[in-house]
Amino acid sequence: ILFTDADGKTERVYPDIESGIYSVTISQKFLDEAKYPIKANDTFGKSDTGGSDSSQSPNYINGTRATASGGGTVTAISCYVHHNGSDGYISLAIYLDSSKARLGYGTEIATIPSSYGTATSTGLSVAVTATDYLLAINNTVGITLKYDTGVADQTHWLSRLYAYPLEDPFAATFHDSGIYSIYATYTPSGGASTSPSASP
Repeated sequence: ILFTDADGKTERVYPDIESGIYSVTISQKFLDEAKYPIKANDTFGKSDTGGSDSSQSPNYINGTRATASGGGTVTAISCYVHHNGSDGYISLAIYLDSSKARLGYGTEIATIPSSYGTATSTGLSVAVTATDYLLAINNTVGITLKYDTGVADQTHWLSRLYAYPLEDPFAATFHDSGIYSIYATYTPSGGASTSPSASP
C-alpha cells in the first residue's frame, strides 16, 4: 500500500494477513515527519513494467485479468504505454471477470506518451472486493504496451471500433496469456490515516 502525505512524500508498506485480518504498519519516522492528512492507496494489476513489448492496432479492446487483494474503492486506472507515431485517445475501464459486466470507467486519455510512460484515467469510484476483475483498454491509434507472459486466458480481446466509454458487457472473443502493464489504484476499506501516533 502506498501512503502519501500532503506534501507528496510517500512510503510503501506491504500488508500482513493473519486469521483473515488485513493490517499494515507504517514507520514511525514517516508518521513523525509527514504533513497530514495521509492518504492510503493500493494497486492491483501489473503496476511494474513488463519485459516485452506488445504493439496494439487501433480499434481493439484488450482486458487483462487482475485480482484485488481486499475491499476498497478504485479511483484510477493506469497503463504503461507509448503511441506508435501519432497521438490519439485511450479509453480504460474495469469489468467483473466472471460476468464481463462493466463496473466503471474514468476520464478519457487525450494525450498518449510518445515514449514509454504512464497514462492514467481518473474520476472512478468503483467498489471492489477480493475477486477477479478485467482492466480493459481501447485506443484510436497504434500503441505499444509492456507485458509479461501469464497463464492461459489471462487476457481477453476482440476487434471493436474505439468508443468512450467502453462497451458493456465486454464481449471478448479471443484469449491469450499476456499480462499487460495495466493496473487499478484503489483506497482500501478503512480509509486513510488522519493523525500521527505518538513517538516512543
